Order: sequence, then C-alpha cells, then structure tokens
Amino acid sequence: MSLPWSYATRLQRDLGRWRDQGWVTDAGHRAITTELAQRRSGPGLAGSLAVLGACLLGFSAMTFVASNWQAMSKLARLLILLVGMWSAYGGAALLFSRKLDVFGHAAVLTGVGIFGASIMLVAQMYHMEGNPPDAVLMWATGALLAGLAFRSNPALALAMLLVALWSGWEMQLTKGVHWGFLVGWGAVACAFLWTRWRPGLHLSAITLSFWIIALAQKLPGGPHHWMVVVIGFGIVALSVFGGDYFAEKLEGRIGAIAPTALTYGLALGFTGLLFMQFARHGALGRMLLFATITLALSVATIAFAWARDNRAALWVGYSVFAAEILLLYFVTLGTLLNTSLFFFVAGLIVIALSTVAYRLHARTIARIGGVS
Repeated sequence: MSLPWSYATRLQRDLGRWRDQGWVTDAGHRAITTELAQRRSGPGLAGSLAVLGACLLGFSAMTFVASNWQAMSKLARLLILLVGMWSAYGGAALLFSRKLDVFGHAAVLTGVGIFGASIMLVAQMYHMEGNPPDAVLMWATGALLAGLAFRSNPALALAMLLVALWSGWEMQLTKGVHWGFLVGWGAVACAFLWTRWRPGLHLSAITLSFWIIALAQKLPGGPHHWMVVVIGFGIVALSVFGGDYFAEKLEGRIGAIAPTALTYGLALGFTGLLFMQFARHGALGRMLLFATITLALSVATIAFAWARDNRAALWVGYSVFAAEILLLYFVTLGTLLNTSLFFFVAGLIVIALSTVAYRLHARTIARIGGVS
C-alpha cells in the first residue's frame, strides 16, 4: 500500500527530529526511511514527464491528421487513427507487464487521446450532425473503459474531467439542470474506489461540488443558494454521525472518507452562505444575520477541527472567517462601521479565537501525554 506524498514527507521530517532526541535509533531510522521510499506514492519527475509526453502525443495525432486531411483517403485516415490507438494500448500492456507503470499510464493516456481525436475527426469526415456534447460523452466512456482495463488512474481522472465537460456543455446548451452528470460521475467515482486512488476521491468531491453549485443556479426560480447550504452542511452531519460506518465499510479501501467529506461539505455549505449574503444586494439586517451565523459556524468549525485534528477543515474555518470579515468590511464600509472601529472589533474577535485555539491545543497535548 502506497503512502500519500504529504504524509510521507511529514513523517520523514519528524523521523529526523525523533532520532536527534533519541526516540528512534539510527538503524530504525534507516529501516523506516527505506520503507517510506518503497511505499511513497506520487508520480515523480519521470511519471510527470511521461504523462506530459502522452498529452503532447495526443495533440500531435490530432494536428498531424488535420494538417494532412485532404491528402489522405478515408481508409488511410481511419487506419492511422486505429493503428495509433491500439499501438498505444498494446504498448501500455507491455510496459505494465515489465513493471514500468508510470510509462504504462502515459501510454494509456496517449491511446485515450487518440481515441478522442478519432471521434472528432471521424465525425467531421462523415459530416455527422447531432448533439455536440455526445462526442465528449463517448470520449469519457472510452477513457473510463481504458482506465478500468489497465487500472490507470490518470485515465480515470481524464474521464472525470470529460464527464464534467460533458455536463457543463449540456447545461450551457439547455440552460437547465443536467441530471445525467450524476450517472457519469457515479461510474467514475466507483472506479476510483475500486482502484483505491485517494486523489480521485478529491477530484470526485470537487466536480460534484461545482455541479451542486450549478444545480442551485439552474433550477427553476433560482438561484437557490440555500440549497447549497443545506446540502453542504448535510454532508457535514453525515460525515460526523456516519463516520463509524464509513470507517468500517470504505476507509480500508481509499483512506479516511469521513474527514474528507466533512471538509468538502464545510466548503460547500460556507460557499452557499457567502452567496446568500453577497451575491445579491439585499437588506442590511438580513446580510448581518447571515454574517453572524457564518462567523459563529466558522469559529465552531475551527474548534471542532482542532479537537479532531483535521487540518483541512481547520483551514476551511480560518479561510471562511477571514473572507467573511473582509467581505463584510467592504460591503458595510461607510454605512455601518468606520475603518478603525471595524478593525478594532475584528482584532478582538481574532484574539479571542486564538486564545480558544491555544487552550484546545494545550488540552490535546496534555491528553496525548497522559496528563489529567
């Protein structure tokens, strides 16, 4: 099982400090460092360059065929595309069999890129007309199947991005909600769960969050910012009260599900609250009411994140608190508070917040150290 890059880096830094303090022996430090190097995840320089090269090869296939389009027969065009795609997939299989996984993923991406070029160019060649986003859906389906066949997470990531592009294009054309996104999103998200790729969990959460925000905008009578708030904090409640279930059923496959869901749920809920305050010019009293709720929830989030040692949620709380203060300042400046009074009140709030955080941190250290 590979280790997340951020965790491995932090652990390696802590190991040096623990060795200097005598808590870890030199032999133990070497053994742990060796295992970290073997289990550390992340593409590395070779993998990053290979994926970049795959993207360039995909664009090369598109531009080569397009630039020589008139000089080639239809059969030659199809043969070039088919041979290029299946050669890439065959090369990927060979590379995976030789344990050259990073280059195998690059080859899969090359094949997926040529497949996408094939869809676009064949549609142009035979003057096919229809719904343009359907071509993107077909491309996303091919990327999903290739990702499943080769257990290629980069191909699955491309599939998720293509699903988002497909849905966004559909929304743009129809000016309404595109419910088909949930089907495509669910298929790719399940594939990420199957391959146990944690970055895919984050990509899935990000794309779903943007779709929920778009949903609130596109529903009749919208925008319904309150819906974003309800869904966001509903996810928070589910992650808090259903954390044990997630830990039992899913976390062995892809890591900590509940803390990740909690973080994205918080970000989504607070986004809805900010939209409710500042997206439209409303009554000052209504805005201040929601501002008070937002500030109170951000402080509660910071306290909760400190208690649960959830750094991502902690940063969400800090960021929302700072954003709310700044936005409130710019909106109310000259109508409610003068500059000096505003910053005086904000300073008192922040100092009080830092005091609470310090006490929570000291309490945590005491609990870990076994001090009553």
